[in-house]
Amino acid sequence: MIRKLHLRSASYAILLFALILPSAQFAQSKKDRKEAQQLAQDALKAYNQKDYRMTVDKAAASLTLVPQNPELHFWKGYAHYNLKEFDNAVGELDTALSQGYKPVDVYRIRSISKFEKKDFDGALADFEAGLKLDPNNLMFLAGKAEISFNQKKYPEALASYQLALAQAPNNAEIYYDIAKTQAMLGNGTAESQMAEEAIKRNFHFLGDAYFLAGDGYVKQKRYQDAEQAFVNAISRWKANNTKPQDMYVAYRYLGDIYRRLSRFDEAIKITKQAIADFANDGTLYTDVSWYYSLADRTKEAIEAAQAGTQLSPTEHLAFTNLCRAYNDAGQFQLAVNNCNAALKLAPDDGETYFYLGRAYDSLGKSKEAQTYFQKAVTGLEKFTSENPDYSDGFYLLGNAYYQVNRSDDAIEAYKKCLELSPRFARARYNLGASYVSKRNKAAAIEQYNSLLPLDAGLASKLKAEIDKL
Repeated sequence: MIRKLHLRSASYAILLFALILPSAQFAQSKKDRKEAQQLAQDALKAYNQKDYRMTVDKAAASLTLVPQNPELHFWKGYAHYNLKEFDNAVGELDTALSQGYKPVDVYRIRSISKFEKKDFDGALADFEAGLKLDPNNLMFLAGKAEISFNQKKYPEALASYQLALAQAPNNAEIYYDIAKTQAMLGNGTAESQMAEEAIKRNFHFLGDAYFLAGDGYVKQKRYQDAEQAFVNAISRWKANNTKPQDMYVAYRYLGDIYRRLSRFDEAIKITKQAIADFANDGTLYTDVSWYYSLADRTKEAIEAAQAGTQLSPTEHLAFTNLCRAYNDAGQFQLAVNNCNAALKLAPDDGETYFYLGRAYDSLGKSKEAQTYFQKAVTGLEKFTSENPDYSDGFYLLGNAYYQVNRSDDAIEAYKKCLELSPRFARARYNLGASYVSKRNKAAAIEQYNSLLPLDAGLASKLKAEIDKL
């Protein structure tokens, strides 16, 4: 955010007009000069009283009589700026500069006027011109940084923000601006550090700062720190009765963090809270249907996925999740129908093909099932290569490999899943079962021991398979 302008008062200029105006234009009559002087003084008085419309009117009348008056052109331009008449502001400031008014002051107002009218190249030129005259000017540095940021020139933005921070080392806003720039550069550690510095300095939009801290922690896989940051962000936004788009994102981040940590009931709870705040959002219903399935709450998974398909009929994932839930409920033909609906929207989706394969296999159509499992492998290999930090993708890929008798590949996929989500009990069970199929009893027992504190029921089931070796 470009810093608020700080210029001296117009009052001192009133004292100067008595000296400036009489010699400003010899072509004018003495009467015109005297009248212009009075009008100029009235304009400056009006400016000090924040009557900017009166300022413009009085200044215009004075300049009609005596056009050569850089001081008055400047203050008239400043009044236009305060009236949000940015085109007029730029015109007056151009004249003030051409008549010899102080360039640094002109660049301060004209740059922001250009920025407001979205002439970003022009604003950047003024910021850079100002920096040549005043290299440590905070407003010019911050303005140049913000334009560079908006133009997606993030390294240039970062360099300017860091120079600005050197001039104002306790400025919370600059720390926040650096954090958001580091976010765009993908530097999670620096992003969270700078956001925390903004928070320490009581940045006026604390919810936004906590959000950036959380985003940085996610990039670092510091999920517990991210969880607390996002909880704080939502709390701040709610306290201020605001509902920014980042609040929606924070809810979804929290749901996914709880999924990663295998805290499925908490993922459900926070997503239901999101639904209460963002009603009729199909994506949130789709998310919670997935979490219900992971928590073995099949009936609720079906209901949520149905809502997702109704609210977002062009999004394939709701149909995919409904297919999965129908499989879990043993309603295999309904699973087939919804997987096919998903594939019409996303023809190459590996997850959907896996669930379709499951449905056909359960219907006794093993040949068709194998065709779909092979397609699942292809789609999920692509998905995991593009989303290498998404644990469930590797879990599903492991399942697909197992179905096409690629047990070694399945083992590696499950191990990758567990690197990302070590408390994911189903992946731990499937890895142990894969070792059983390879008759690797020692490795299977190791998975049993890890599974036991996570899910005693699954652990008992795995132990029964191990005992058959």
